[in-house]
Amino acid sequence: METQEGLRLHDRRRRIRPQGLSGPTVWRSPWDRQIVRLAVPALGSLIAEPLYILADTAVIGHLGTPQLAGLAVAGSILLTAHALCIFLAYGTTAAVARLLGAGDEAGAAHQAVQGLWLGGGLGVVLAAVG
Repeated sequence: METQEGLRLHDRRRRIRPQGLSGPTVWRSPWDRQIVRLAVPALGSLIAEPLYILADTAVIGHLGTPQLAGLAVAGSILLTAHALCIFLAYGTTAAVARLLGAGDEAGAAHQAVQGLWLGGGLGVVLAAVG
């Protein structure tokens, strides 16, 4: 498999065998560090909302059963809304990345701005309803 620079893909990988372990060779890409650098903040943003609900539960749990029941209903609604609205982040990120990968910076900027407008409009509507 050739890359754009003409280097063979397997030439740009290095073979790593864990010390003291037998088994298959693990191939690591030179892009692993960049992937992790991008993935860790994304993971943090995904677990932030459930952690907020967990902290709320710990605090409200000391107030009593009716208050905790109210939080359970509100938390369920909040987590459902969060899960339904996460499409905007995933969809915009994928579209912008695809356009940037194709070298279309103007199209990527346009897509990003459209995502911001859609997110802002959705936020205004949800704030008015809720």
